Amino acid sequence: FGACRPGQTPALFGKCEDAKTSAFMTFYLYLPTNRVNPMLKNAHLSNLAGVLWYLHHDVVTHCPRSQWFDRIVRYVVTVKNPLKFYNATHRQFGSLEGQTPSDRPNGMVVGCQEHATAAEEYPLYPEPTVFSLPGGLYAGGECAAPDGTDNCTWRAYYAGEVKLDELSGIADDFLFCRNSQVEYNATTDVGKGTSFWNFRRNMSWSLHRMQFVKELFETKYPSYPADIGEPRCDSSSSMASA
Repeated sequence: FGACRPGQTPALFGKCEDAKTSAFMTFYLYLPTNRVNPMLKNAHLSNLAGVLWYLHHDVVTHCPRSQWFDRIVRYVVTVKNPLKFYNATHRQFGSLEGQTPSDRPNGMVVGCQEHATAAEEYPLYPEPTVFSLPGGLYAGGECAAPDGTDNCTWRAYYAGEVKLDELSGIADDFLFCRNSQVEYNATTDVGKGTSFWNFRRNMSWSLHRMQFVKELFETKYPSYPADIGEPRCDSSSSMASA
């Protein structure tokens, strides 16, 4: 996979620069869910920082968890957006939904947006990003070998999962909730019965959470590399104002 991020190419003196064309990119994305290997259709997946941001802000503050999420599923995702989209925008990614006038005429454009992190209410993670994968296997967009044609822009295949209980060290989530415990309380900034999600604004703790998840995947699925790089979201927007 090389030293450059997906979407970049090697330059002089060992540096990297943004690709000057629509790039063929492979990277991990993650989905919080309560299902085993769910079918993806018009799906929103996130990088590791992004999925932890979302869980931290919206899911683990409830007991039982919001939407009954119990796991993080990882995918190896390959993206190549249409060349005509790159030529029109000089960007690798479209808007989050891929539905703006500049996106849809250019095919099933994979989009992205960064979550906001500046305000105190938001968890602090490095470049927490959500990606939109338009269509699906039977609806255009997803295909076996993305080539940047209008209906063949992405592919995602299952690459393992970890349970949220494994992160928080919860042995029985029914008893955990019955005992009035919670993984994270946004008011106190700590959990009750677990410390994994403590301190949403502490970057050191957030980086530790990310590393823990990477190592857990590596332990459970040693045939996959721990890290294959991730692209920069260049759609110039964020999920919420800072």
